[in-house]
Amino acid sequence: MNISDYFSKVLQAPLKNIQWSWGAENDKAVFLRSWVPEFDGRRVYVLGDRDDYGSPGYGERIRHIESINSGMPGFVVLLEPLDATADKWTIKRFEEKVYPIKCFEREADEWFAVLEDGVEISVANGFDPEAELDKLMDCNATETIRKAAKSWKLIGVKEGEAIFKHPTKLTRLIIDVDTGEYRRT
Repeated sequence: MNISDYFSKVLQAPLKNIQWSWGAENDKAVFLRSWVPEFDGRRVYVLGDRDDYGSPGYGERIRHIESINSGMPGFVVLLEPLDATADKWTIKRFEEKVYPIKCFEREADEWFAVLEDGVEISVANGFDPEAELDKLMDCNATETIRKAAKSWKLIGVKEGEAIFKHPTKLTRLIIDVDTGEYRRT
């Protein structure tokens, strides 16, 4: 999956333009793209002198930051460059989680987003796993779901299925809430 599909299909926040957008938003959150080499473990570079002021992405980034400062939840998607020593970075890979933005810090003409620990995309889009798990305790597959919840993370409930993610692998466990049947993907 490429980054454009990830923003559109997973984050449900399509990039305005796949060539120049530095992030996107939906009606629940703003998602900023940032680079792993510019993340110090606490904060990540998001805007400033390193950027091309003439790029349409620059104006879009300013609007996204203003939106977050006005109260819209903000998150960062961390991208790993193929070659961190290259003049222009291309994406090697990106993480499947997003990092909530606590606040912004400014140093001279540079802005940094102070980040919290990464969360699942479903949480960023308003999914409350604890409340959903409580609701599932009244379904036919309660025992199967209870067992799964001991070692897997509930990341979604959709079309009669509870979707769990393995805590360390890219594996999903999907349980039919009526029958208790399950499959791994």
